[in-house]
Amino acid sequence: MKISDQLKESIKNKSDQELDQMLFEMDLWNQEVLLEVECELKKRNRFPVDYTERLNILIEAEDKDLSAGRPASLLGQIIACITVFGLAGIYFGWSYNNSKVNSKYTGKEYYKYNPKTREFGNYIFVISIIIALYGIFSRFV
Repeated sequence: MKISDQLKESIKNKSDQELDQMLFEMDLWNQEVLLEVECELKKRNRFPVDYTERLNILIEAEDKDLSAGRPASLLGQIIACITVFGLAGIYFGWSYNNSKVNSKYTGKEYYKYNPKTREFGNYIFVISIIIALYGIFSRFV
């Protein structure tokens, strides 16, 4: 994807601090824009010498945060428990167990929720499936 001349001109008119900030906001910009920012900083002899170190620190912090996952909200868990008797319970259970997020720096996939929430989601999913199958088969008998 080619970036427009207007965007290139906008990048050239930005301050060094703004370009430096853009360089570390990788999730907000596509690769072509980041390359243009990098080229502009190199032209100005302002490209951060410690770029890889700072980037690695950001990657490690994000990896630690995303590896742990986040807990489900109490309201979400209550709703999942209430909807266990329907298709929504299957959805909530599957979602809590299998939802993933991508790293904004490396693109690596992580589970969105922590292990305790994923286990809860698995229970909700299995119970909802059993109840749904019971409901379907009870109609035939």
